[in-house]
Amino acid sequence: MFKKWGIFFLCLTATLKVLAQEPPVPEPEVLDAAVVRADDHYIRSFLAKLSKSLPGNDPDNAPDWRSRLYSKIELDITNIEEVIDSRMLRKNLGFVLQYADSSALEGKVAVPAIFSENLSEVFHSQSPSFNREYMRASRISGFKDDNIVREFTGSYLLKANFFKPAINIVNLSIPNPAHESAHIFYNYYLVDSLQVEGRKTYVLHFHPKKLVTSPTFDGEMLIDAGDFGIRSVHASLSKKSNVNWLRHLDLSVENRRLAGGKWFYGKENTLVDLSVTTSETSGFLSLLLRREMHYSLPVFEPIADREQMQKDNAVVMRDVIRGDDNFWRLMRPLPLSAREKGIYDMVSTIQDKPFYKWTYAFLDTVISGYYEIEPWKIEVGRWERTLSRNEMEGLRLQFGGRTLYTFSEKLRLNAYGAYGFRDHQWKGMGSVEWMIGRERTRKLTVTFKEDYERLGAGSGVFSAPNMFSSFLVSAGANRQTLVRTTDFLYQHEFNPCVNAEIQWTMQRMWSNPDVPIYSVDGNHTELHSMGANQLHLAFRFSFDESVSRNYFKKTYLFTRYPVVAIGITGGFKGITDNDFQFVRADTYIQWKSPTTAIGYGQFFLNGGIIWGSVPHPLLKQHKSNTTFFFDKGAFSCMAAYEFASDRWLEGYYEHNFDGFFLGKIPLIKELDLREVATVRFAWGDLSDQNKLNTLQETGVLTRPYVEAGLGISNIFRLLRIDCFWRLTHRREQNNFCVNIGFDIGF
Repeated sequence: MFKKWGIFFLCLTATLKVLAQEPPVPEPEVLDAAVVRADDHYIRSFLAKLSKSLPGNDPDNAPDWRSRLYSKIELDITNIEEVIDSRMLRKNLGFVLQYADSSALEGKVAVPAIFSENLSEVFHSQSPSFNREYMRASRISGFKDDNIVREFTGSYLLKANFFKPAINIVNLSIPNPAHESAHIFYNYYLVDSLQVEGRKTYVLHFHPKKLVTSPTFDGEMLIDAGDFGIRSVHASLSKKSNVNWLRHLDLSVENRRLAGGKWFYGKENTLVDLSVTTSETSGFLSLLLRREMHYSLPVFEPIADREQMQKDNAVVMRDVIRGDDNFWRLMRPLPLSAREKGIYDMVSTIQDKPFYKWTYAFLDTVISGYYEIEPWKIEVGRWERTLSRNEMEGLRLQFGGRTLYTFSEKLRLNAYGAYGFRDHQWKGMGSVEWMIGRERTRKLTVTFKEDYERLGAGSGVFSAPNMFSSFLVSAGANRQTLVRTTDFLYQHEFNPCVNAEIQWTMQRMWSNPDVPIYSVDGNHTELHSMGANQLHLAFRFSFDESVSRNYFKKTYLFTRYPVVAIGITGGFKGITDNDFQFVRADTYIQWKSPTTAIGYGQFFLNGGIIWGSVPHPLLKQHKSNTTFFFDKGAFSCMAAYEFASDRWLEGYYEHNFDGFFLGKIPLIKELDLREVATVRFAWGDLSDQNKLNTLQETGVLTRPYVEAGLGISNIFRLLRIDCFWRLTHRREQNNFCVNIGFDIGF
């Protein structure tokens, strides 16, 4: 009897111990062809182990290493065969069809426009953390050798690292199906197990859930059963993903397991189809980008010159050689196809055709705003500001231009002149930009300008006077002030995360009946003019941010982390007539949140304080949008000069739902529209001494100003329309407005 009970309790104890343990991941054969939902305990356990292994297997978390990288990029134009076959173009461009390719996308004939090869050395350090790519050799057919397009041939801007929680491609963030948190986006299948290089390997399929409309992948990955390293991924952007301009995105990533058990990059193929429409049968021209990257075996050793390596995270182009055919034949991991070899000659032939030259010049002028005159080494523009109109100047003509990099790669001259037929006055601007260092930005800009400005105007493209905004403005847009400015600006990049600038500005502003300027003597005496002599110091902090560097401009592209900036300005009295002494400190923080199942958000917050008594032009003028064009940095329902502060806090939050609601409505979902919700606020105060210096209609924001908007973006892949309501400080009229804008991002 006791023996039987003893055996029973032993069995019971063993069973309880087994149940208390984490259930093992089932063999794939048991789950063969069966959908394993994300809430199933098996797949959740599998994803937990896979997600836990990602940081340890990520090459970016490994100690110092360097590797050689070979990449080639081809940019093709699809749906062009019918255009070329027309009588007008057949004679000049018909020969390019012999290089067409129909294998990239089924049913698409792709004609090559650009082909490039690049050889780089990639360096990585874990502590301190940085990645750097030195481009050693490059040749591009289709663009000038020194064109800035080289920066986009590097490995970091379009790199797909499936060891990270999300795949960031330019400013598009896609949930990584290998991460545990992605179960809210994907359904999973464990379909098979294989033997790869003598090691058991799982085959995991992933597909987006039914109601998910945010960007997701659809594909499969091979996962090592021993250490859960990701051996390969083959994924495409889901057809349900509501992404602007991006019709197809295909990724093929292969990683290699090194002898010591570490995982490292092998090769990566990327295919991107950019089009105005998502219709597969559309006859619109589209761009097809194909990139192939091959990494050599890494060398794990300390990086000698760490200070030099930490200067920049971007692709570095210094002493880049072109290389002849023999050089590239030796350096390529795989030979070029016969078609690829012929592309170099084909593109060179096209560039000699007059039709190409005129077409390229026209498109470049429309996009950049300047028309290039290469023999003179200048470009003239901006063309959209040639003709405009406002109440102060009447009809306004403006002509200007700037030097090209062929004139000098370190010095750029920029100037314009403008004449108003109502005020019969000449205005203008001249500036000199000296690029002391481009690899790490060090730049000095000297500017002299005398022109009308609307104080407190927004910073949008259409806020500046041009032929479009002149005829689509609301009341108050023409209340301008004549300002003469002499400005010295020095910009310095300490490292990729810290940028600074110091600026000395001397201004003279003239009063007029529409925008009078009052003294600070407490008697509200109108001044003929006032001076402002200011020294400004600012710092900008960011982390892991992608940038693009032109010859004279550094552009911030994208970071997953918040960006913070602080600044302090001092005003000096006694240098010119009617100038003032004050101190101003301000800061801002901006952040684009990661993509979730209900879209992503953009957050901005700005605050500051002014010490001292100053006229209203030197106060914080809360920006108002007096046009009908969308301006994210200005209040849509606020009137010009309506509010000013010397202590303030303002900001906005915009949420893009990525079609979460409209994407579920029959018929409407075929339009790929996106819902956008926005709320903006401003809160501030004015000291008693500064309340006397403002305009009669200017108010104080002791009670927060709030406006909210609802909009639809991605209209025809290009436009957005927003409706804004004024929720506080409501007026008898104009509490509602409609803005139209361009939305050309992903």
